[in-house]
Amino acid sequence: MYNNTTTLYYTKTPMYNNKATLYYTKASMYNNNTTLYYTKTPMYNNKATLYYTKASMYNNTSTLYYTKASMYNNKATLHHTKAAMHNNKATLYHTKAAMYNNKATLYYTKAPMYNNKATLHHTKAALHNNKATLYYTKAPMYNNKATLYYTKTPMYNNKAPLYYTKAPMYNNKTPLYNNKATMYNNTDSMYGTNHHSVPHTSPNEGPRLTR
Repeated sequence: MYNNTTTLYYTKTPMYNNKATLYYTKASMYNNNTTLYYTKTPMYNNKATLYYTKASMYNNTSTLYYTKASMYNNKATLHHTKAAMHNNKATLYHTKAAMYNNKATLYYTKAPMYNNKATLHHTKAALHNNKATLYYTKAPMYNNKATLYYTKTPMYNNKAPLYYTKAPMYNNKTPLYNNKATMYNNTDSMYGTNHHSVPHTSPNEGPRLTR
C-alpha cells in the first residue's frame, strides 16, 4: 500500500485516493470514477460507460451502443442489458449496474458504490472512506488498514503483510513474493468454491492458510 494504494494481483485491485481497480472484474474507481473493464464500465463525475454493453453516461446522459439506448434528462432504460437510470441512478440487469448519487451497483460483478463506497459482491470489494473490503479475496481497508482474509493480508498504518501471498509492506514499500500474490493455485479462481467466509486473520497472527 502506498498512499492509500492496495493491489491484489489475482483480483488485481490497486486503490489510490479512493481509486480501486479490479483487473479480473476490471473495476477502477478514482474520485467517484469506477471502470469495469470486463463489463467495461468507467464512471467519472456521474459518467459511466459500458464498453461491452456499450453504455456511456455523462452529465445524466447514457447511450448503450449495443442495445442502442440513449439516456438524457435523467432517464434511461436498456431493455437488453436492462439498465435504468434516473437522477444519476443506472441499473444494468444483465451487467446489473445501479448508480445513484455516486452509487454504482453491479449485480453480476455485484459492486455498489456510494460516497466513495464500492462493494463487489462476487469479487466482494467494499470501499468507503478509504475502506476497501474484498470478500472473496476478503480485503477490508479503512484508514490505511487493509486485511485480506483469503490471502490473509492485514494492512494498517501503511503496513500490510500478505500471509498467503507472502507480501509484507511497510513504509510505503511492498515486496511481493510467491508469484506476486496471484492467488491462482488452480482453485483460487473467481468462480471457484472458496466464495464464503474464511476466519479472520488478525495482524498479530502468523501465516495461516484456510481452505
